[in-house]
Amino acid sequence: MWFREIVVVRKKGFTLIELLVVISIIAMLLAILMPALGKVKEKARDVVCRSSLKQWGLTWGIYTNDHNGYFPDGVDYAGTSGGWARGQWITVLEDEWAKHPKMLICPSATKPNPSGEVWAESYNQTYVMGYYGDIDTALEAEVCSYGMNNWAYNIPGASLQGREAEKHWRNSNVSSASRVPLFIDAMWRGGGPDYDQGRSGINFMAAPDRNGQWIGYNYEMMHFALDRHNGGVGVLFMDSSVRHVGIKELWELKWHRSYDTNYVKTLGDSFWPEWMKRY
Repeated sequence: MWFREIVVVRKKGFTLIELLVVISIIAMLLAILMPALGKVKEKARDVVCRSSLKQWGLTWGIYTNDHNGYFPDGVDYAGTSGGWARGQWITVLEDEWAKHPKMLICPSATKPNPSGEVWAESYNQTYVMGYYGDIDTALEAEVCSYGMNNWAYNIPGASLQGREAEKHWRNSNVSSASRVPLFIDAMWRGGGPDYDQGRSGINFMAAPDRNGQWIGYNYEMMHFALDRHNGGVGVLFMDSSVRHVGIKELWELKWHRSYDTNYVKTLGDSFWPEWMKRY
């Protein structure tokens, strides 16, 4: 009598040790990949920010083309007295940015100020735009992550908020336009950095003690001196070019006509707070 031998093969499952090894490998791979993924996401945000700044370049171009090449006066608009020239651009450019509200906000700075104040208190926060002539109405809810170089005004008088007329860029047809900032990643509507001790004192040029420090309106370089994108910010220049600018390089841009781009080098290393010395 013949018998057929039946062989039963049992499938072997994972042991606890093997499962733990697999989990450890996955965890190690994630630890290696996560920083790289974070850098990719930040690079993507940087690209979107630069795209927004290019839109701002087109917007400024439309305005100056409609006004014989000149920037706004910073003083009067539609019969109202400004009083806060840092923000006149909000009104004069409204017809354009209102069509594309996403261009108001850098994707790396979308958080509102948790204290409820209208200004940003960190590099990744928005500020409340307000409205030219009547800050309590109209655009109260609008928020923004960019600001203007307030030396770019065609002012009619001797000065504007203490900024002398002869130092202003009245139009974009200027020499060294690729070094003259116009619109920038910012914590406030704008600022007018200046080394003139008689007008502003060193506070206007002070470096922040931490990334995204807000002290007040008169600390005007701090409005822009942020590590928002890989050690710096996005800047739209007068020639309509857009590029990344390292945080310490901001002190070397040509903010106004007689601005000394080399002055910061004479201040020595002690000028920079500890956290900025690594840049």
